[in-house]
Amino acid sequence: MAGRHGAIEGVVEFATAQRSRSIVFLAAISFAIFHGIAIATSVAASDLNSNLQWQIIHLGAVFCRFVLPFGLIVGALIGHIRAKRAARSNPLIS
Repeated sequence: MAGRHGAIEGVVEFATAQRSRSIVFLAAISFAIFHGIAIATSVAASDLNSNLQWQIIHLGAVFCRFVLPFGLIVGALIGHIRAKRAARSNPLIS
């Protein structure tokens, strides 16, 4: 049991990996971009007489503000778990 890692060590190892840091950075940047778009279009979308295009842009930005970063993080976690399982099953990969 000395070779097994706990949950905390796994999270720390994932967060310090270079690929993981770039995915987390990309998720933060995408959140900031879509948040800015949602804020900028909120005034136009709140007016019922405004153009439909601004309302669609606002809705898309509000949706993507949370879904895209979440998808990036989940995808990175799945890739990390698969890589760890492949390394565990084949001792030559590490």
